[in-house]
Amino acid sequence: MLKSFLRSKGLVVSFIIISIFTSVAAVAPFYFSRSEKAPDGHTIRHLIATHDLWIHLHMMDQFDKGLRSGVLYPRWAAEINHGYGILSFLYYPPGIFYLSSATHAVVNDWHVSLFIITLLALFGSGLALYKLARTFYGPLGSSIAALFYMLLPMHMLDLYWRGGLPQFIGYVFPPLTIYFAFKLVREGALRYYAAFAFCYGVHILTHFPIALMFSYALVFLAVVWAWKERNWRIAARFGLSMALGQVLSAIYWLPAATEAKYAYEYTTSLFPYHLSYITLVPVAGAGPAYDFGQTLNYIFAFQALTLIVTILVLRKLSPKSDATDRSSREWSPRSIWMTMAIATTFMTTSYSVYISKLLPKIEVAVPSWRWLAVAGMFTCLLIAAAIDKLQQNKAYSSRVIWACRGAIGAVILTSLVLSIQKSVIRPLANETYYPAATAYDVVESSWTPKAATYPQELPDTPLAMSDPPGATIEISKWKPQQREIFVKADQTTLIRLKTYNFRGWTARLDGQIVPMLSDKDGIQQVEVPPGTHTISATFENTAVHSVSAVLSTIGLLAIVAMTFAGRAIRQQIHEQSADRDSSIQSHKPVSALFASIPSRRSVVIALIVVAIGSVAVFVATRSSGSANQPGANSKNKNRNSGPLGSALNVDSDAHLFLEGRDSVMVAVDENASNEMVTAISNRDQNAIDSLIESGRALNAVNNTRVRVLQAATGRVKVRILEGPHMMAEGWVLERWLR
Repeated sequence: MLKSFLRSKGLVVSFIIISIFTSVAAVAPFYFSRSEKAPDGHTIRHLIATHDLWIHLHMMDQFDKGLRSGVLYPRWAAEINHGYGILSFLYYPPGIFYLSSATHAVVNDWHVSLFIITLLALFGSGLALYKLARTFYGPLGSSIAALFYMLLPMHMLDLYWRGGLPQFIGYVFPPLTIYFAFKLVREGALRYYAAFAFCYGVHILTHFPIALMFSYALVFLAVVWAWKERNWRIAARFGLSMALGQVLSAIYWLPAATEAKYAYEYTTSLFPYHLSYITLVPVAGAGPAYDFGQTLNYIFAFQALTLIVTILVLRKLSPKSDATDRSSREWSPRSIWMTMAIATTFMTTSYSVYISKLLPKIEVAVPSWRWLAVAGMFTCLLIAAAIDKLQQNKAYSSRVIWACRGAIGAVILTSLVLSIQKSVIRPLANETYYPAATAYDVVESSWTPKAATYPQELPDTPLAMSDPPGATIEISKWKPQQREIFVKADQTTLIRLKTYNFRGWTARLDGQIVPMLSDKDGIQQVEVPPGTHTISATFENTAVHSVSAVLSTIGLLAIVAMTFAGRAIRQQIHEQSADRDSSIQSHKPVSALFASIPSRRSVVIALIVVAIGSVAVFVATRSSGSANQPGANSKNKNRNSGPLGSALNVDSDAHLFLEGRDSVMVAVDENASNEMVTAISNRDQNAIDSLIESGRALNAVNNTRVRVLQAATGRVKVRILEGPHMMAEGWVLERWLR
């Protein structure tokens, strides 16, 4: 027994070591096969040209800048399209962007950050499938299946041909979801509801197209599984967990689902789902596009071949004396893998069109050959089952065993050769990707406001301009989702802000909400009356955004509560087992919950935490749009509540304030500031009047709002933000600021 245990542990350690080296070998060529020397001698790393990575790279950069500006969930990419912006963050799941920003914060290099993320994702996908396979099969079969999963031709195609990092990372989650689904069906513990929901929800937050396909696969699995075992609790458990996972991910999909109709996108019309099935029709021509299409044909053909060969081997090696297994109502894992592998492979073919047309929103998952990503996982599990059978089967002759081994080895080797030649080596011959100098130079018309002018047709203008011309404009702040402009106009004027107008953008004039208008191109405009004014434009949470944030918080808190509640139940059952019959307890875990005060208390506390957290998030999201507004009354009240103290922050707002005075002096320069302090100290009214009459000092109305520009010992340089001296700058004593 000890020898067997050590051998098992040795295989696990060997698998981990091999999978690490496999991950490095599989990923490194994509990131380090292209380089050149810069004029200063340092090496510049380049990537190969792919379908999607170019936009992902710029979106990662824009998301990171949004986070650094103080926005918790950036939804607007401000610099793309020559500064007019793009709506992609409303429709792209945020998982990859949070992950890339976190990694970039540590290594401070986008190239290295993406390499680390891709490496860990590939390694993680192998561990996830190993964990699932090891639940049913031995370490050898599980290890080979996991490595096979890591090196699937479709897996490598997503990286080298498509640059689809979100989909590549998403390969981690389906095996984990299926693992916890099995645990949930067989044990029904609260922690498995939570784990299933978490893995499923995070998958949606990482890559929605595959997650949508996988959702339909899970529904199919739940229904067939419940029917096979005549136990509809199985479908109910699947349904509850999937619903909780959807609540967890609502912060992404709910705004995307409700606001997509207001945006223009061309992907679904350019690549219709029902015209992207695998047909195996030879792809004519030459070049990357044709090679890519031919590679897809090869991947489908060998996926089907692997599936057929593996099923035949398993059928051949299945003992005819499995009467006990066949009489059992439990649906065997092997039968589940077969059913799901056949069904998902079928969904990539044009024969599935009659089913696909019945699936809501399936067009979002375009192209349809993405089903191969789901089918590959179940086929890998069949590989594990076949290898496990080959290790254990003693009922057949060595000739049959070796023939089956040869068949399984042949499909594995063929798939590996296909992956290396067609999904790795061939795309390495594609052109080098040279990114645009900045995101400002990236032009992408998809996910711009519907009916707005395409970005390539818009003029490159200043950030703010007036119509009619002639107004004085000063931009004091231009962050990704928050802008502030000072305007002085002699007549009613339209101020054009160089940003697409879309739901959520809110305009304020001198702190009061005013209509955010659009010009003929769909660009923001704010009407300003004569005089000096402050315009602020912020991209705020809509009602849908706030509701979705609350739902996701409820989902997360519910998952945490279920995890800890389940732990409390297990602990209680363990404690009671010393006094009660363990067999009775093992059949009544739910009754133990209601029969005990501690478990009931834990559930009540969990519900209270969910309620308090939900209210807190709702209040935060409701106020997040206005809390940072320079002209918002709430902010002004906070500023008036007490002195700023000695630690002044540049770019923060404050108020000039002297108790019992109508005005506060502001010196135009430092020399005038010294004279002003001397005159005030000596109570020399003539000197004070002379400074004001000469224009070297200004008399600002008491409680005037200002912005801190520079702080010195005892003195602060400010810009006046309102009143007759708006946009003037000068020095005041620190104690005059509140």
